[in-house]
Amino acid sequence: MVRGRKEASRTWREAKRLIWDKCWEHMKQVYDTTGKEAWQSKNFQPDTPKVVETVCANLHSALMSPSMPAEWQCKVKEFEETVRSTNDIVANDIDKGRLKVTFSDLLRSLGVTGTAIGKVDYLQEKARVMVKERGKVGLAERMMAMVQGLPAPVPHETYSEQEMTVKDWAVCEYRDLYKMYPEPYTTEISKDHWIIEEGRITNRELVELANSQDTYARLKNVSYDMLNASPSNRVNEDPETQIRRMALEQRSTAMKYFDPDMPHVLDEYWGPVPVWMVDPSAMNDEARKYEMVNAWIWVIDGQYCVRSVVTPYRDAEPPYVKFQYIRVPGDWYGIGPAELMLGLQIEKNEVVNTGSDQTNLSLNKIVAVLKDKVSKDDWQRIKSTPGGMWLFENVQRVGDAFQIVEFPDIGRDWYMKIEMIDRAIQEVTGANKSTVGVGGGEDQAGGGTFRGQLLNKQASSERFMMNARVMEACGVADIYRKFYQRIYQFKSYDSAGKILGQARSADFEFLPPEVLEQVSSLVPTGVMSMETKGVKLAQMGEWFKLFGMQPWAKGYDLARRMWIEMGQSDPDSVTFSQEEMDQFNDFRKQVMAETGMSPSGGGGGDPSQSGPSAQPPGAVAGDVPGPTDGMPQPSLPSRGPGGASIDMTGVPMS
Repeated sequence: MVRGRKEASRTWREAKRLIWDKCWEHMKQVYDTTGKEAWQSKNFQPDTPKVVETVCANLHSALMSPSMPAEWQCKVKEFEETVRSTNDIVANDIDKGRLKVTFSDLLRSLGVTGTAIGKVDYLQEKARVMVKERGKVGLAERMMAMVQGLPAPVPHETYSEQEMTVKDWAVCEYRDLYKMYPEPYTTEISKDHWIIEEGRITNRELVELANSQDTYARLKNVSYDMLNASPSNRVNEDPETQIRRMALEQRSTAMKYFDPDMPHVLDEYWGPVPVWMVDPSAMNDEARKYEMVNAWIWVIDGQYCVRSVVTPYRDAEPPYVKFQYIRVPGDWYGIGPAELMLGLQIEKNEVVNTGSDQTNLSLNKIVAVLKDKVSKDDWQRIKSTPGGMWLFENVQRVGDAFQIVEFPDIGRDWYMKIEMIDRAIQEVTGANKSTVGVGGGEDQAGGGTFRGQLLNKQASSERFMMNARVMEACGVADIYRKFYQRIYQFKSYDSAGKILGQARSADFEFLPPEVLEQVSSLVPTGVMSMETKGVKLAQMGEWFKLFGMQPWAKGYDLARRMWIEMGQSDPDSVTFSQEEMDQFNDFRKQVMAETGMSPSGGGGGDPSQSGPSAQPPGAVAGDVPGPTDGMPQPSLPSRGPGGASIDMTGVPMS
């Protein structure tokens, strides 16, 4: 089944793979010399790598600039603390798993092939390591040193071997698109569709997994014949990736002998199968015979099935996420910048090389010589070389013996043709000159004015923004959801406590992913709006000026939100944490209860107010509200002798 489905997927995607090959050749600037003579120019114009790197840099900046590319925003107040702790735990795994580094690999695959695949897994590894410990000095030793008048003894450092957890976090790893075989005629990755990943596994890894203590992870049917089978170079010489290997100058290293490092082809299947493939006893059960389950199957070298179990993940989905640069409706694969400019890159190469050939012909003239005017012995002597001299006999005029074939100089049309192709590349990919930091010309949209170039940049940015928004919704959000699925399933409360600290972890409890989706919204925090960060911050400031004095305005939350919008992390470093805010509110309630003062300076009132409209108990002299920009002026606190707490106590209350 696995072998047949893999071959069906290979046939279905054949046309796409041929396009990927050509795009990778252009990315590595490999010129197609088919039909070219030895004297012709074969220079490659580096437009494809320039455009791909520009697009990747823009997308990485747009999606990964914030410290947290996405976060859950609570919708139910009673879950605020739990959601905040969840964000901190996910942020820890994002940092440990180096998602931002892996994302650059995904983006480059996206720029070349239009589609990128990542695999979300959980790393959990224990090892015996040396642990440093500080020794203790006994009371007798200290007393002896005091009696002898010696300095106090210094504790000695000791080392001991202990088993510790060295890896315990979720991770997203890059996967080769050439090695992924999705179900034909589907559009997304889901538990309703199968997908096969081709990889490699060595003899050493097979033996280790066959001897695993974990009964679920243990491999079956690992025989000596399978380990000793010659790979016949099929791992290193896959015809599917031959063109890309040549473009990347990758060498094959075949090992035909029995060795721990000898590789085998591993086909890893994820998707629905009949239940009897996982539980053979169900074959004879008519009630369960046609029941479908989501399975995880390993096939070695296309003939040895060493694993067939139910998928280990609670969401029952394949552990992959997919990114597309330009989504094609109804297609599994997307279109990347390299494919968009595929024909234009070839055309520019030919135009530039044709001009170079014409220049070479103009400098190295072709000469037509009449054979009957030159003796046969002199034919080999007549060569066009700089400073060369030809001698003719029995010729009245030199022009009667030979004639130079003239070639016209390169005209203005040749340069205009190159500029036209450059503009077409900029238009089709969105990576125009203003995007790469060079001002546009007078003949470009917007002209050569500063305002015109800003329009060019804005138009280009809008295209990047649209693609980036889709990637956030279909890629980044999927990574975060799968990260939390792995964290909820595999991370222990002890590990979570080390991330949150003792105080916060005391009452923390993991929410099931389904409940987390109900009480909060996963919101991307990248620059995915038409406004810049500066504009957003200015809008927040204006909002506070207009409504900051209203009793319903949450200045504390707004201050934390603005800090995050600036691209900074850990708002607790500049504002009260939730615990500190609760302590502050309790202190204010206590002070107001003792003095009988309300937040506005009078008696009574609700002492629980802690927003920006809450005034200290008794207004301080000079504390005059700012302009209200046309809004009604709020009532002022009482003034004069005794009107402020500073007049009675000598210091302001806050």
